[in-house]
Amino acid sequence: PDDFLAIGEIADGGNYSKIFAPYPWSVVPSEIPAQYKKSFFMSLNQKVFFDAMDYYLPRFTNRLLTEAKVNLADIDQFLLHYASKPLFERSLKILKVSRSKAFSRFDAYGNIVAAEMPVLLDEAIVAGKINKGDLVFILTYGAGFTMGGMILRY
Repeated sequence: PDDFLAIGEIADGGNYSKIFAPYPWSVVPSEIPAQYKKSFFMSLNQKVFFDAMDYYLPRFTNRLLTEAKVNLADIDQFLLHYASKPLFERSLKILKVSRSKAFSRFDAYGNIVAAEMPVLLDEAIVAGKINKGDLVFILTYGAGFTMGGMILRY
């Protein structure tokens, strides 16, 4: 990439009891069921994750667009985290992005977590979905409570 136009991240620690991965220094939230106090826990109430996406994604996206001095319609290709089909579909709906502008390889790899964005960027370039001069919006998130993203001109 030649130009990084906007880079940012957000984190909301207020929902720490909704998704929890213990470490030796962790304070275990009292809301975590006893059988999960020493292991990974993710709330079965999926609404809390969708609500976080509904709240944070538009605000975070607008912040990046404002910083980059571009409009959503200017973006040539979107690389959006694909944690699950429902969350990916929700991202497209919130952003009002057509599937044709959102490069995905979930069918090939599933959720490959931290490797996802470098893999998507490489494969989108190789596939000719991203070309020299294109504006690319990259977004990844953790349960909707953390987000990192950037807008770059390739």
